[in-house]
Amino acid sequence: MVTESNDSDRQQIHASGPKFRISCSRTGSKHIFGSSEAARQFGGAVNEIFGWPVDLSNFELEILLYIDTEFVYAAVCLTREPMFKRNLTSFGRTNLRSTICYNMIRLAAPQPGEVVIDPMCGGATIPMEGSLTYPKAFHIGGDNYGQAVKRSRDNIDFLLKKKNSMPVDVAQWDSTRLPLRSQCADVIISDLPFGKRIGSKGDNRVLYYLSLLEMARITKTDTGRAVLLTHDRNSMIMNMKKVHTLWKSGTSRTINIGGLSAVIYVLRRTALLSDPNLKSKRKGSGKVL
Repeated sequence: MVTESNDSDRQQIHASGPKFRISCSRTGSKHIFGSSEAARQFGGAVNEIFGWPVDLSNFELEILLYIDTEFVYAAVCLTREPMFKRNLTSFGRTNLRSTICYNMIRLAAPQPGEVVIDPMCGGATIPMEGSLTYPKAFHIGGDNYGQAVKRSRDNIDFLLKKKNSMPVDVAQWDSTRLPLRSQCADVIISDLPFGKRIGSKGDNRVLYYLSLLEMARITKTDTGRAVLLTHDRNSMIMNMKKVHTLWKSGTSRTINIGGLSAVIYVLRRTALLSDPNLKSKRKGSGKVL
C-alpha cells in the first residue's frame, strides 16, 4: 500500500513538472558524437527519470550540458535571458561575453583608486563590466579601429541612461604606442586578437610582442598585473619568453569560447623598469601595427 501511494504521488509530481530543454556545447575534436545528439540523449534521460516534458521553444527550465575533453558538466540557467549579452546594445564581430569579462576582472581584483586599462577593448565590454563590478577603480579602454570605438561609446551611453555616472572612458589609439605616461596603470585586462576573424597568427607574433612591451611601460613595476585572454597560445608563449624580464607568468585558465579552447593568462609586473635589449628590438622591428 505504501508503494502504491508513493507511485501515485510521483505521477502527480511528474504531471506538474517544468517544461525544459537541453543546450549543449563541446570542447575538443575527438568526440564521436555531435552536440545535438548529446543534448537529445541527456534530455531523454531527464524526461525518463523525472517525467518532465520537453519543449524547445516555450521552456520553463534550461539545462546546460558542457562536454570537455575529460569531463562533463551540467548546470541550470538561473535567468531567462542569456547573461553574456547583458549591458550591450551594439555588437561587433568579436564581442567577448560579459560573463567572461566579469571573471577576468575578478582575477585582476582592482583595488579602490587603481587605473585599469584595456588597450584592445573592441566594444568596451571589459571596461564596462569593470566599472560596474569595481566602481571605485577607473577603467579606460581603447582600440585602433574607429568603428569599435563608436560601438564602445554606444554601449557606454546605453548604460549611462540607467546610471548617473560610471568610472569609464574610451579612446582611439594604437596598442603598441599608447598615449599614456609610463607607470600610470595598475592593471591591464584585455582580450587579444585570436587571429581567426580578425588578423592572423603571423600578425599576432608581432602585435603580441610590441603590445606586451607597451603594457609593461605603462604598468607600475612590482604591483602591476595583467589578465590576458587569447586562443593563439603559440604566439603568447613565444613572446612571453622574450619579455620574461618585464612580465612574470602566473596562473593560467583554459576556457571554452564558441567551441574554441582559449587561455586566460595572469601576469605580474617585475621590478625592472625597462629592458634596453627589448627596446632596441622594438625600434628595429620596422613594422607599425
